[in-house]
Amino acid sequence: MPAEIVTIAAGGFAGPHRSMQELERSTGLTTHYRLSRHDCAGEEIEFYIRHLRDAQPRIVLFGGWCELYGVLIRRLRRTRIRFGVWWLSTAGQTDMSREMDRLVTATGNPRIEYHGFAQRSMAEGFAGRLQNSVYLPVPMFPESFPIRPMRRRGPVVISLFCSPHEYHRKNILNTLLALSQLNGDYVLALNGLSRDRWYRALLQRLDVRYEDSGWMTPEAYRRRLDSVDIGVQVSFTESFNQVAAEHALRSIPVIGSEAVPSLAGLRGPDRARLIVNDPEDPAQIAARLNWLIRHPKSRREIGQRLSGALRKQIGRNNRLARNVLTQWLNQK
Repeated sequence: MPAEIVTIAAGGFAGPHRSMQELERSTGLTTHYRLSRHDCAGEEIEFYIRHLRDAQPRIVLFGGWCELYGVLIRRLRRTRIRFGVWWLSTAGQTDMSREMDRLVTATGNPRIEYHGFAQRSMAEGFAGRLQNSVYLPVPMFPESFPIRPMRRRGPVVISLFCSPHEYHRKNILNTLLALSQLNGDYVLALNGLSRDRWYRALLQRLDVRYEDSGWMTPEAYRRRLDSVDIGVQVSFTESFNQVAAEHALRSIPVIGSEAVPSLAGLRGPDRARLIVNDPEDPAQIAARLNWLIRHPKSRREIGQRLSGALRKQIGRNNRLARNVLTQWLNQK
């Protein structure tokens, strides 16, 4: 039997799917389902309608918004189930990804009683205008990413991992321009970027040395992390950035921007070494990468401190997420 809260993410919504998996693991209050087909009249949606009618969870929480969710709400209108939306994009990401129609539709649906936002400022902006507009941070189950073993000798491995849906906000061009300026021996680890013909042409034109593993299973992804020395996530906007967190949990330092919340625990000199003040300046990215390449001992020490800071931050996020869900369940 599912928990009193069921979470649902549509196929292709990699971020919401992953966040809802972590919500289930870290709070123990939810059961997560993923819809694989975007078919409003298909067998899969009919299966979940029947299942939810039988299970009668207290709350169904949707990740983001798509028309499949509207079908579920309409078909389950005669049940006691209440509905909520967890909006996992930041305001900037909502603009950049052209998700405004989805946001307005989700927040305008009268059947949605719970509105969680992964960005605190969005929750505060909608407070008083939406039912239960609250900050619901992205939790994590850190045990899935233990401290990594010491890596083998060889070129420094720098990762640039993201899904194709995120390319427009991951600052890839500036990152590749920075990599073209590096002095040390390195190789760039990718998870599918070179499959895009324009990025492949750019990698070749800039003479960036890379290895592309393609889109990996979770197990293969964890194994690939064993060989990574430095992560790069100099994003323009993020609600959390799980990729940066997955590196940091394993003591892998991550070059990032001020817009990456999972690196917010960095303080003092460590922050200056990893955070780029101007994400539009490839020279700043290159300078931080060159320093980490030249100082392997300091690189590992910074990674260890980053891991400790993030684990504390995740603990706070997990407690807050659990409190939000508990409060929703306690409402009559």
